Amino acid sequence: FSSFNIKDFVTTVCTELAGIFKPGQQILYRHLGKEMVLLDPFLFRNVMINLLSNAIKFSPENSIIEVDSETTNTHILLVIKDNGIGIPDADKENLFERFFRGAKVTNVQGTGLVLHIVEKYVELMKGNIDYKSELGKGTSFTICFESNIPDTE
Repeated sequence: FSSFNIKDFVTTVCTELAGIFKPGQQILYRHLGKEMVLLDPFLFRNVMINLLSNAIKFSPENSIIEVDSETTNTHILLVIKDNGIGIPDADKENLFERFFRGAKVTNVQGTGLVLHIVEKYVELMKGNIDYKSELGKGTSFTICFESNIPDTE
């Protein structure tokens, strides 16, 4: 774990992924709270890249992907919300299993490892991940870590 500015970090990762946007896609990012956090930047970066890549892949052209981060005295939150195809109810119970590919994504390239890896990385940082999804209306992933705000702030 090391101390870093989460607002700058998330902004940088979002900017780096602009090269894989579909036409008209954009990311809207908002941050609330203190900006310095204590997390594993390598794991956090990989979590973000994987979730944002999925959001971009499964969202249509001219869509907005929302990214929100928040720090409080008790937690650090990261929320990534897309307006993509959503997850069918039948796929939800297996979503984080290795090599699981949903029924609606057989025509989309992938290995079925991304969400499994994301969940493991979040667990390594002592956090948890949850999601909400509605078919045809998108998916929102929420990651919560116990507050890891450095004493220097």
